[in-house]
Amino acid sequence: MSEQATYSIMFPLSDLDENDEVTRDFVEGSGTDQISRSALLHPWSEEFSQEFLASVDLEQVEPSSDYFSVSITSNNSVDH
Repeated sequence: MSEQATYSIMFPLSDLDENDEVTRDFVEGSGTDQISRSALLHPWSEEFSQEFLASVDLEQVEPSSDYFSVSITSNNSVDH
């Protein structure tokens, strides 16, 4: 066995012939639509970033300080 490699043990449900290819679906049952499946397969494929993220703005906009002060004021007020 080679160093710095991972291995998976598989138990085939049917007999295999020599040189038959065995594959695994890493997102079996998780990605029900194309976008979800592509996102879950992103570590192994560039399809998600090329096809779906190209049109998404990933900039995060922080709320102003007023957003936090209004929340604190309303939580500290006591209704009698």
